[in-house]
This record gives sequence, structure tokens and C-alpha cells, in this order.
Amino acid sequence: MVSAIPTAWPAGSVVIGALLPIPESGQSEWIELANQLTTPIQLGGWFITDASGQRRLLSEQELMAGATVRISLSRALLNNSGDSVQLHDPSGTVIDTFRYSTATVGSVIRRQPALSASGVAVLVATNVPMSIPPAIQASAELAVTVVIVPTNRRPASLLPRVPVSGALPTMLSTAPAVTSLPVVTSECTTCVQPNWSLSRIAAAILGVLALLLFVAEPTSVKTAQRDQDML
Repeated sequence: MVSAIPTAWPAGSVVIGALLPIPESGQSEWIELANQLTTPIQLGGWFITDASGQRRLLSEQELMAGATVRISLSRALLNNSGDSVQLHDPSGTVIDTFRYSTATVGSVIRRQPALSASGVAVLVATNVPMSIPPAIQASAELAVTVVIVPTNRRPASLLPRVPVSGALPTMLSTAPAVTSLPVVTSECTTCVQPNWSLSRIAAAILGVLALLLFVAEPTSVKTAQRDQDML
């Protein structure tokens, strides 16, 4: 019985995005793989080799479209002084190659796009400190640093009241208080009341009556009297 030959995957369908050649004490080497296709890929039968020909077989797992996975290596594979790491599909076809020169303890070597002199996009390895533990992640990774800057802000209840621009302040107007003026009354204690006798009152009345009779006298009588006085 002849077994079927696995179909080769296209080159670049899965790429080595990053690796950790020299882990810190108690940690393991790992390699990060990123699916560049729009369909999931079964990694069973895939394997990794280095420049010396060492080989590490990947376990059965599904790599979703556009996803990234970090695979821990149970045995050391990556050289500290530099290496050429290749990813093979089950047919043995080289799908991707990752080269690096040197590494330091605890530093992640990550690929970043660059442009070659010929105008063809190539991938260059750079040393980047490890900031997150191995885990399944999205292919596009963003490192977000949150910096909390202390301020001397006061609670809203203690902030000064600032009037809104364009708004007129509202003031409560109160009616002026009515002040009652004191009423000053005076009584004349030195005034002398007139003391008229009855005779004086009667003489005054007669004088008034005579004046009234003179004023009421007819004009003809007044004229005759005047002519007589002239003769």
C-alpha cells in the first residue's frame, strides 16, 4: 500500500515572525509562527530545522487564518551566536527561512519588513526585548504602554467657580427696606392766645358790615354824591 504524498504549501503561507534563542533561567526557547492565508492550516507534520540540520517536529494543532502562535521547544535548537531557521511543511518544502546573527539572554528577535536594494520586500531580524509570555495572539501585535502621570488636580467640589463664556451672571435683587421717618411733634408752651373782649368783637363786625354796604351802594348814588361834593 502506497501512502499519498502530502501536497506542498505555497512558500510564505506561514512565516516565522519571532523567536527566543536564549531564554532566561527556567524558560524554554520558542518560535512564533504566523498564518498569512485566509484559511486555517493544520500544523501536524510540519517541522523546523536549523543550519546544522537538527529537526523539531510540530505537534498537531490548527493555526487559524491570520492568527499567530508561539510554539515552545522542549529541547534547545536555536544557536546563541546566530542561526538559520527554516520552516517546512509535511512534504518537506521550505515554506520560510529566518536568519539572525547574535542574541542576548531574554531578548526576542523579531522580524520587521524592510526594502532591499532590488525593490523586493525582505524580512530583517532585529533584537526586541520580550514583553509578553508565549501565547496564541493575533498576527498584528501592538505594544501599548500606559503611563500614569500624577497631577495636583483638586476635587470638582473644591474647584473655583468659573462663569461660562457668554453667559451673564444671575444676581438676586432684593427690595430696599423702607425706613419709617420719625414724626416730630412740638407744642408751643410760650405762645399767648389772643384775649378779645366782646366790645372789640362787635366793633370789628360793624366795620365789616360798613365796608360791605359801601361796596354794594348803587353807582347812580355814588355819582350824585360825587357831583355834590364838587359843587
